[in-house]
Amino acid sequence: MDFDELLFIRSLMDRPADAKRYAQYMRPEWLKTVEYRILLDKVYEFTKQYSIPPSVETLRKVFIDEDQSAYNTRYKDTIDQLAKVDLEQSAVLHCLDKAKKAGIVWSLEALFNDPDFIHKREYTEGAEVMHDIQEWMTQFDGTNEDVEMTIGDSIEHLIKERGWAQRDTEIPCGIEFIDDWCGGGLRPKQLGLILAPTGHGKSTCLMVMAHKMALLTDTRVLFVSNELAHTEITERFGALISGEDINRVIHEPTIIRTGFETLKKWGYGDRLYLAEVNREISSDDIEGMIARYINLYGWKPDVVVIDFMERMKPTVSGHKRDETWNWYGAIAQDLVRFAKRMNILVWTAGQTNRSGMNNKVEQGMAQAQGSIKHLQECSAVIAMRQRSDFDSEKKPDIRMLEFLALKMRHSKRPETSLVVEANLGKMSISKNYHSLKEWQATNEEGDDDLPNNVKGKKPTVAIE
Repeated sequence: MDFDELLFIRSLMDRPADAKRYAQYMRPEWLKTVEYRILLDKVYEFTKQYSIPPSVETLRKVFIDEDQSAYNTRYKDTIDQLAKVDLEQSAVLHCLDKAKKAGIVWSLEALFNDPDFIHKREYTEGAEVMHDIQEWMTQFDGTNEDVEMTIGDSIEHLIKERGWAQRDTEIPCGIEFIDDWCGGGLRPKQLGLILAPTGHGKSTCLMVMAHKMALLTDTRVLFVSNELAHTEITERFGALISGEDINRVIHEPTIIRTGFETLKKWGYGDRLYLAEVNREISSDDIEGMIARYINLYGWKPDVVVIDFMERMKPTVSGHKRDETWNWYGAIAQDLVRFAKRMNILVWTAGQTNRSGMNNKVEQGMAQAQGSIKHLQECSAVIAMRQRSDFDSEKKPDIRMLEFLALKMRHSKRPETSLVVEANLGKMSISKNYHSLKEWQATNEEGDDDLPNNVKGKKPTVAIE
């Protein structure tokens, strides 16, 4: 089956997940054009080393560094053609589909012609033949979502997969108690969710996490907001960078510069991308955004933080927004698949309904499930809300946030809430926190030495 080989190579360079998938079974030597074989081999080699495919200019530099003369005489024209390839979406998908079908046929032929496989057929070793066929089929795990392997094959598959992963360990979000709850942090291919009523600080929490991951853990983070304007996003991160109140940053943005110059020395400026989108987007749109960053800048995030889920749409048509239960469930499934395809961690937020987490309703999974379907898709679900009944007259800038781990798939879930001091004007969530039971018991005894006293009770409005 013929397909556009140059478009195929260029498409893989723009789609990291596909580059890794096709590398499992599409051999470069199967391409008809010799120069294309060399290009594809270099793309696979680069992807294996760096976990992302090279951009065109990076690929060009690889050839120049390896052999300037060979580049000038043999590969320059081909790479120039590669740079001009039109990545029209439908053409890309059609080309990849044809290439996949051809690769399946060619890899099956290679299996049948393998001397070891021929030997097993000749000696009628049926169980071993079936095992080889099953192992061959696992190469095409992108064709459906089902994976079936023996424990031995599963272990080998895990080891092979880790060879492609740039990061496979926990990524702490920088908020200490959340990382403790998550067993040190979530990992690539997982989805974390913050649940809160409107106006209770979801965006603040996500921004603090994005900022700390980029600053403290050498993690590349893409922050996507479909709620705030880019200027508003920048102002809020400016408050985090400068340590100044958001209102001062809004009126005097130059105060951000000093703090930012310091953080730039630690690589912060290249580890955090901020994106504003003015429409309902799907996980496919975000994947396309990442592909563009990879192509233009050679930059791929380890973590994507999305503010927030309710302003997204499913990738598959047919869902109705007014049927919120199914709508949000489909979005969550899309995000899980997106995280797995891209080998990245995703953090996002969800909004509880009007009867949600108010101070008179005890937080819990049963209550949260009444608001939202997509909890089952997540590795971690954390509920948060402001507790205006815990505010203090002594510290009017401090708000008390109550956090509760509703679900921890990969670690032991704590049973009690934490009450945490936060300065939402400075986009700050402190390390001063207490268990809810400890907090209530202490305040019932009238202890005025706590960081905040429940005697002062003023309604609060969060910056979100």
